[in-house]
Amino acid sequence: MTDLFRHTVVPDVARLGEEAAEITANALRAAGGKLAKGSVPRAVDTDREAASRVAGGHADNEAAAAGSALDPSRREHDEPGQDDEIAALIARQSAELGLRTPAERALESSLFIDEPLHQMALIRDQPDLELLFGDGEWAGYLDARAFTRQYGDRDLTMDFMTELHQRVSRFSADGFGGVFVNGQRWGPLNHRLTEGEIAVVEANPYLEHLPPGTGGFLIDDGIEYRVSTPDAARPELQSLCEWYNNARNQPGADPYALAAELQQRAVSIHPWQDYNGRFSRLLMNWSLERDGLPPSAIADFDKDVFSTTREWTDTVRAGSDTFRERADRLEQLGDTADPVDVFDLSSDYERYRDLGRSTAPFDLGDQQDIYGCRKALEQLRNP
Repeated sequence: MTDLFRHTVVPDVARLGEEAAEITANALRAAGGKLAKGSVPRAVDTDREAASRVAGGHADNEAAAAGSALDPSRREHDEPGQDDEIAALIARQSAELGLRTPAERALESSLFIDEPLHQMALIRDQPDLELLFGDGEWAGYLDARAFTRQYGDRDLTMDFMTELHQRVSRFSADGFGGVFVNGQRWGPLNHRLTEGEIAVVEANPYLEHLPPGTGGFLIDDGIEYRVSTPDAARPELQSLCEWYNNARNQPGADPYALAAELQQRAVSIHPWQDYNGRFSRLLMNWSLERDGLPPSAIADFDKDVFSTTREWTDTVRAGSDTFRERADRLEQLGDTADPVDVFDLSSDYERYRDLGRSTAPFDLGDQQDIYGCRKALEQLRNP
């Protein structure tokens, strides 16, 4: 699930014809999220033993090369030279992953950016769309992706997951790389859940459903993550490793089902202070690729904990097929391929301009209106 506490929903110019009342409701939803965050202490408890083992155990470890980049006490402000470090890391890991052209970067970033935002950015000719969440976020993602490729066909371990999380979150302003959760966490959704979705949440041992009205301000449904301390998170991750490694060794194991359930379990445990959604999807795509399958370009990240495992397996399989189709199209079009063509968005691109909609670039950063982009695409395609 998209990290509820990172992507605050705010009104954006991509919202087409929305009523003022709905915008107001979204603002209240966002306020609910902020109030939920502030209602409990968020003490920092790092898995220091694992963190030091990871930093000291790999000569090519980017986290170790960054020195104190994982030290929460030094992440309140940008460190001197960090812009150069970020640029160098993007260049190095882009080369490692074979991302030479805008179309190749667009294809890879479809695994990183929520599809509605990604597609609206393509339609609006967003320059360097992979940087929508900021260059530090893209750098961390690339570093984590390259690390999963280097790790390859080895068992799932605590050390691997800890370093993966450190890498993807290495430029977090809060310094939460490898930091286990410590405190109650719950947050609002921007829609009402169906009865089926509520049943899925209630059947999940790691989640609790929060009905509208919870706390006196929750407009729509919400969820609470039950794992709330380092002592609870560590054994759950160890159990996840044991389950995955055993399941993968079973004859006839379905690699899509394995990757889908791995992602669902990881995001439901929500073991880290932040970056749980990206972490879980990186694990999922590592699992797919080690079985020789394309990664999965999922249409809606937020459906993971609201889907049954069978439904989510179908979603992951469909996303992998979609990624393969786009990669094949990119190969056919060659190095000069237009990302709009790779993603088969030409008709949306033209209609958007025929309607005279804004093509102003999105502001960069965490506060992206993904819900507004989804509504904009629906209105564009179903006038």
